Amino acid sequence: MFKTYIYRMVTTYYITIFSFGLLSLTFGQKVPRVTITPPETNIAKFEGENYLVSCKSNDNNPPVWNNPRTERVGTSEQSRIRTEANVGLELYFNDIKMEDAGIYTCVTRTGRSGFNLTVVRPIAFDSSFAVQSAQEGHDYVMKCSARGHTTSPKIVWRIDFQRPQGRYRQLPDGNLHISRVTEADGRQKYLCRAMEVTSARPDTKDMTIQLKVQMKPKLQGPARKDQYGVEGQWANLTCSVIAEPPARFEWYFVNRRLITSNEVLIFNPSDNLSVLQHLIRRGSEFGDYICKAINSMGNANQTLSLKRAKKPRTPNLQSIHVGSTGVAVKVINPSDPGRYNDPAVDVDKRNRAADLPVIGYSVQYKMLKKETWMNAHNVTITTYGFILRNLVPNVTYSIRAASRNYASTGDYSAELQVETPRNTPFNPPLSGTTTLKPVLEYSILNVAFLTIIAVYL
Repeated sequence: MFKTYIYRMVTTYYITIFSFGLLSLTFGQKVPRVTITPPETNIAKFEGENYLVSCKSNDNNPPVWNNPRTERVGTSEQSRIRTEANVGLELYFNDIKMEDAGIYTCVTRTGRSGFNLTVVRPIAFDSSFAVQSAQEGHDYVMKCSARGHTTSPKIVWRIDFQRPQGRYRQLPDGNLHISRVTEADGRQKYLCRAMEVTSARPDTKDMTIQLKVQMKPKLQGPARKDQYGVEGQWANLTCSVIAEPPARFEWYFVNRRLITSNEVLIFNPSDNLSVLQHLIRRGSEFGDYICKAINSMGNANQTLSLKRAKKPRTPNLQSIHVGSTGVAVKVINPSDPGRYNDPAVDVDKRNRAADLPVIGYSVQYKMLKKETWMNAHNVTITTYGFILRNLVPNVTYSIRAASRNYASTGDYSAELQVETPRNTPFNPPLSGTTTLKPVLEYSILNVAFLTIIAVYL
């Protein structure tokens, strides 16, 4: 009985000691001697990113950082991964690589702390698919390829911000099938979106794809159209097409191919646009000019019929109102057959030249005594009147204008000289049929003031 009593006493003693030990571990746990900031123990970073983590010890033991191979991280500023002592011991990652993954540990004599670095490969597209070509009228599979961290990312498509439908269908492999490609397909916006949600750091990226629709040249306008020129002047003929690949151009007149010379200039200001400039010296050079646009898919011809036209008549100018800072001018065009219309022409039966309607005026003006016509200010207007504002008081100005039609610019008018008074307010009339509407703001830099051009309708 005595032995039973002793056994119970010993058992109770050890149970008590064990219980107090558990309590001391639960409520009396000591503060760790080594801490890291940020305190996360699992870090996921994309390849190519940077990262900084700091380590501090609450005693006088200096910490060191060890890499996943338990090697001490050095302090060389040339290293992508290095340490630097500041408030604590900082660990710097620059341009993180896949091989940098693993456990990094901050160690002192009395403790340690660390984190596990996971490096995630970000989504990257195959840029060779950024521009693709398809033949008009054929089916085409638009390709999009992306690489993620572990598997191929999920691919979704948007066409002009809409899900694929109708002639557009996404295939099981992620590519986009287009049925019966049309010219309009080349103007759509194709967006390939790659998404990866299963990696340690979810990722999504977009790539915009341009589709070039290969087609034979298509004329921008009718197959035959009239153009006008004036004998003794340069005539301009313009030929424009839609084509992919871009077209090359050939020009013909009377079954003879034209080449650049003193009287013929051919240039292409942009893709699928050609301009022929021809100095017309004789009447026999009026007639049908053929523009031929050619690419690997085919060709197209346009006939531009160059017709003889008259140079527009010289206008007269008349001042309507003059003030200290402005002048209103009326343009009088003798026997103008009309304006703003397509050339419903008046044909002179003797020389068979078209009298085309005036479509506007080229205006020049200058100070009479301080400037020449070489440095005069130039303005183009499309109406029968204009206003010059913010002129200088007590100065004589010279103004002249030339009429423009579809074929040519005529001769300049006689100069209209207007002297701005010293102290007369400029208040042009706005009533009746003379309605003022400003159409152009013109900066005259060499006299440091602003001129407003306005028109009378």
